[in-house]
Amino acid sequence: MPTRADISPWDIPRLLPNIGLIDVVETPARFRFRLLGSEIDRLFGESLSNVYLDALPATQYGNRMVELYRQCVDWKQIVINQGLYRRGDMPAVELDQLLLPLSGGAAVNIILTLIDFRAPDTQDQVNLPKAAAGERIDFANSNETFISLNDSAVNALLDPN
Repeated sequence: MPTRADISPWDIPRLLPNIGLIDVVETPARFRFRLLGSEIDRLFGESLSNVYLDALPATQYGNRMVELYRQCVDWKQIVINQGLYRRGDMPAVELDQLLLPLSGGAAVNIILTLIDFRAPDTQDQVNLPKAAAGERIDFANSNETFISLNDSAVNALLDPN
């Protein structure tokens, strides 16, 4: 399993806006967004760096992310996720997400995520509206929707038998 030191930002500068590092903290695992790229911040409408996932109000997307992060940590394997995400009046976006476990020894202590998003049924990257300075998303009252498209595909990839 790779370590954080094995990943050099200098080798992947074009991917950095779509990359995030999630710390795996405590037992049972809690997840803290250590650093999220600028395109991920735009997707969520604000910077969530240094925020614990379980400190945000429960949402369909957040609940799914907890499941996938736990799967990545418990199995110590790459997890692939695809889905549709929509927040408020924002048009739906199609997500492709890769979760890569990184270790500081035998256990996973960081998850590196790469998220690509685009308008559904196109290859065009979505230009998301930028939040105004100081504007925050009210997650408790947002109309957030997440539909996972590939639960069976992920299972088939990870367990081909």
